[in-house]
Amino acid sequence: MLPSNNTVGRIRLHFKSLESTNDFATGIVSKINPSDGLVVSTDFQSKGRGQFGRKWDGVAGQNVAMTAILRPQSLKADHQFFLSKMAAVAVCETLSELKISNIGIKWPNDIVVDGEKICGILIQNTITGKEIKWSVVGIGINVLQRKFEGEFNRKPTSVVLKSPYEDAFDVRSVESILLKQLNALYNQLKMENFGRIDDMYHHWLEKIGENIRYKLMSENAVKTGILDSVDKSGHICILHQGKLLRYAMGDISILSV
Repeated sequence: MLPSNNTVGRIRLHFKSLESTNDFATGIVSKINPSDGLVVSTDFQSKGRGQFGRKWDGVAGQNVAMTAILRPQSLKADHQFFLSKMAAVAVCETLSELKISNIGIKWPNDIVVDGEKICGILIQNTITGKEIKWSVVGIGINVLQRKFEGEFNRKPTSVVLKSPYEDAFDVRSVESILLKQLNALYNQLKMENFGRIDDMYHHWLEKIGENIRYKLMSENAVKTGILDSVDKSGHICILHQGKLLRYAMGDISILSV
């Protein structure tokens, strides 16, 4: 059970099966005024999805599939990417607690281990004026799944394939650690400790300070540059030929080395 001063997961709705925890959560937000931190989770998502509508497949009972409904009243709309940073860091800290090594955040918020994808995050915000009214934060972590069907931009992996202690955890224990980490970081967010979250995000950011290959969606040429940072708006900042260039999601594709 979560401590009484925690918000995320204090109220939780768990289902054997749902089409999508994010869709169910957005349905709740559209109909009622739910408590800040309400979590929707399921043993199986039949229509799970990730960024840009990509399908997220899983095996029933083997993975974490949850969505937190948040009401970050102190967060302005132009700082909304801190919710993505918060979620990504929470997953990285969770995996680290499970003694997994070589964890990284693939911009903007895919989580990889040894370059293989272990987690997807999908965040949907409701914005009124300059304020974030609601945020629906969906997280899917591969935990016990060993085989993956389909075609992938990055080879999938799971906690059981990467942890040296494969018998020391199950899906519920991973969920418990994740909720603890989300609560700690959500408290930082509500206290406007954005610098702390930003530092942690960049600590885990894959390829930071290194040369990367990338391609602009408006061009055919492959370019190289140094991954400098990710700003408060979620733009990736790349040092290219002495200039610091900023690109939004959808405008650029980071290529594998």
